[in-house]
Amino acid sequence: MLNKHRGFSLLELVTVLVLVGILGATVIVGALPSTSFQIQASRDQVVTAFFSAQQRAMVQTSPVRLSLSAPNQIDVREDSDGDGSFADESSLRLGGVQYPIALLPNQTLTAATFDFDRLGRTSASALTLSQSGNSVAITVGATGHIN
Repeated sequence: MLNKHRGFSLLELVTVLVLVGILGATVIVGALPSTSFQIQASRDQVVTAFFSAQQRAMVQTSPVRLSLSAPNQIDVREDSDGDGSFADESSLRLGGVQYPIALLPNQTLTAATFDFDRLGRTSASALTLSQSGNSVAITVGATGHIN
């Protein structure tokens, strides 16, 4: 009696490892909360708008206004004629982004207005961005610094 012990071939082992890897990746991606990614991406859009508005105010002689209107719109405007009004048609294109922009429909953002002077200063404030019970605090310093 010959006792032949046969193991798995290399091809069978590689195939099983690939299938286990694909299943594991699918489970991990499905388990991660996409809400967290969405809210962080929107927070990044708000921070970018602040940075862009501040930079524009520092290189222009005209005042720049950043408006956060409820529930989820961001607009950057310039008072190019110096009359103190920021007309709808004065929305800017900054860094390849044409303002106004809207965040995701299921997100809400604290409504506020920030006017930047030539030194990039604005009023200090605390904002909240929320989605599906999750929220992110955005702190604006008087120097225009965002936390």
